[in-house]
Amino acid sequence: MAGQRPPLPIERSAPPASPYLSDLSDGPAGPTRDERLILTGPVPAGGRAAPAGAPADAQLVPVEWALWGKEPDVPGYRIMRCSSGGLGAADFHRFISRYASGVKETLPQYTVGWIPDGNGGPEYLAVAIHELADKDPARSGGRVRASRDREIEYIRLFCVRYADLARHRATYYDLVEALRDTQLPAQLAEPLQVGLPDLDPPHFTAAVCGFAESVAALLLTSRPVYILGAEGFAAVDRLRFIDYVMSLLPYGLRSTFSASTWASATARDLKLRLFFTNARRATEDGTCLHWGQPVAPELTAADLPVRHYVSWLEHGGSNALAELADQTKPFRFTADDVRKAIAELPHDRPVKDVLEGLADGLRRRDQPVVAAAVKRLRNQWRNNPPDAAGRLGFRQQVDRLGLLRPHPGLNQRTVQSVYRVLLNLAFENPMTYTGYCDLVDCAGGPPSGALRQEVLDPDRKFAAYIPWLLVWSSEGEFSDQELRDNLREQGIAATDPLREVQRDIGRVRKEHRAPVYDFAVNYLRVASPSPRAELRRLGYLTTTVDAAFPGDLKTQRIRLEDTLRFAYDGLLSDAQVREIYAQPGLTATPAFNAAVERLHRPPEEAPKPSRRPKRRPPEPPESGPEQSPRLRARRDREWVFTVRSGQVVVGLAGIIVLIAVVIVVLLLHLG
Repeated sequence: MAGQRPPLPIERSAPPASPYLSDLSDGPAGPTRDERLILTGPVPAGGRAAPAGAPADAQLVPVEWALWGKEPDVPGYRIMRCSSGGLGAADFHRFISRYASGVKETLPQYTVGWIPDGNGGPEYLAVAIHELADKDPARSGGRVRASRDREIEYIRLFCVRYADLARHRATYYDLVEALRDTQLPAQLAEPLQVGLPDLDPPHFTAAVCGFAESVAALLLTSRPVYILGAEGFAAVDRLRFIDYVMSLLPYGLRSTFSASTWASATARDLKLRLFFTNARRATEDGTCLHWGQPVAPELTAADLPVRHYVSWLEHGGSNALAELADQTKPFRFTADDVRKAIAELPHDRPVKDVLEGLADGLRRRDQPVVAAAVKRLRNQWRNNPPDAAGRLGFRQQVDRLGLLRPHPGLNQRTVQSVYRVLLNLAFENPMTYTGYCDLVDCAGGPPSGALRQEVLDPDRKFAAYIPWLLVWSSEGEFSDQELRDNLREQGIAATDPLREVQRDIGRVRKEHRAPVYDFAVNYLRVASPSPRAELRRLGYLTTTVDAAFPGDLKTQRIRLEDTLRFAYDGLLSDAQVREIYAQPGLTATPAFNAAVERLHRPPEEAPKPSRRPKRRPPEPPESGPEQSPRLRARRDREWVFTVRSGQVVVGLAGIIVLIAVVIVVLLLHLG
C-alpha cells in the first residue's frame, strides 16, 4: 500500500540518522533536540484555506492556553497563568498531571491528549510543548531560563475544541506550527485566535510507512504502544510520525488519543496510548516495538475488527488517508467503539471482511455495526451485482459464518434487512429448487420467521412449483385449499405441478418428495375437469411413485391404492381389473400389483353357514369284516377314552355332592 502514496516533502534540519527516514526537502530547517526549540516572534499569518462558501475567518480557531512552570523565587511548579475561557486553571492542572511522563532528558518534547466535557465525552484536544525559555526573557514572554543555576522546564499548553480542529482536519503538527512563535506574557488573558497553516503531510520511506501501519493496527487493540530506539531523531520528527500513525486511523479517534514524543523510563502509571522511551517496561504497560524493525502484530480471535482494518488499509488505494480524515465522528479506544469505527470505514472493503464484521456484529447484537455492514453489502449488490460464480462465493461465506441462522435479541427490521441483502447477493432470483436447497443448508433448516418473510417478499419470485410449495406450505400458515386456490389464481394448469414432479423427482431430496408429490396429485384431482381420465392417461403414476419412493413398497402401494380408489370409486371388480391392465403404457410395478390385489372384489359366492354344526359324540366301535384292523383299533381307543372320561366326570360329581352334604350337616349341628 505504501508504494501507492505520492511522495510528499518533510522539513527537517539534521541529516537522517537512520535509513528508515526519507531524504528531506530543501525547505526551512526545523528544530532539533540540540536547538532546544526556542519559540519567538508573532503569530503566523499563513492559514489553511477556508472551504468554498465559508466566511473569510473560517480557518481561524479559538485556542485556550496555560503556562506551567515556576517563578525564580517561588518553590514548586504550578499553573503560572492561563486564559479566561471555558477551561480554568484546575482543568489545565488536571491535564498536565494526568499526562505527566517524567523527566525529559532533552527538550523540546511534545505531549498530546484530550480533555473531557462534563459528561465525560471528548471536548478539547490539547498540545503541550515542553521547553526551555530563551536566555532573553523579553523573547519568551517574560520567562526566565533558570533559577539557582537550574534550568526550568516550562509547558505551554494549548487547547482547541475537538469540533473546531475536526472541521479543518487539522493535525497536532499543524497546531504546533501555528503556535510555535506564540508567547504567553503576563498581560495576556484572553483565548487566542489562531490561523491553522496549510502544510503538506510528511513523506516517509516505505519501511517507515509499514512500521506506522503496524503501530496503528496495534493501537486498535486498546493496548498502549511504546517505541524504543528513536532517540536519534528530533522530537518534532517523532511528533510528525505520531501524526502519520493517526492519519492511518479514522480522524475521530484523535478525540480520545494521547501520546508523547518522550516518556521517562522510570515514569509510572502513564496515561499515554503511544510514546517513545529508551527502556523496556513491564508487559502490562503496553506493547514494545523497536523503531524501524518489521512488526507482525499477534492478533487473536477477539481482534477480528483489527484484521479487517489491516485488510481495508491494504485495499484502500491512494484515497485511503483522505477518506479516513473525513471520519470525524468521535470514538474511544474501546473494543466496542473500535468495532464501530472500523464498521464505518469509508471506501469499499473486501466483502469477506464485511461479512465477517457482520457476523461479529450479529453475535454481539451490535446494531450500529450490523447496520453499517448491511449498507456496504447493499451498495455492493447495487453497484456490482454478482454473477453465478460470485453468488457461489457469497453462499460459501454466508454458510461458513451462519449468517442466515436465527439472530434473537436484534431488532426485527434489522434482521430482515440482513436477510434481504444476503438473499440478493447469494441466491438467484427467481428461486429454483437448487437455490431452495442451498438456502436450507445455509439456514440450517427450512426458512422460517423473518427469513421466510423475506423469501416470500413480492420482489422475489419462484422459478418452479416445487420451491414455491416448500416455502409457502412451511409453518402451517396456509391450508392446502388456500394454496390450491393461489395456484389457480396464477393460472397454473392442473397437470403442470405433476409434470414438474415427474420430470425432477429424481433430484428432489427424500424429505421433500412426499409433500410435493401428494400436493401435485391433489391439485390435479381438484383443478382438472376430468381427473380420472388424466390419471388413466398417466398410467396411474406407477413409474412416478416408483421413482419418488424407491425400494419402499409399502409407501408406493398406499399411494397407488389411493389413486385407484379415486379413479374407480372404491373396490375393483373383475372387469375393472381387466380394464386397468389393458391400459396402454401402463407399467405394472410390484407395488401396483399389490394395490390392485388389495382392492380386487372377488365374484359373488353362496352364503356360508353362520355357525358350525354341533359335534356329535363318537359312536362305539363296530366290528365287522369290512373294517381294517387298524381302523378298528383306532375306534376302540376313541371309545375307551370317551367312556373313561365320562366315568371320571361322574366320579368327580359324586365327590362334590358328598362334600356339600357334609357341610350342610355340620352347619345344622352347630346351629
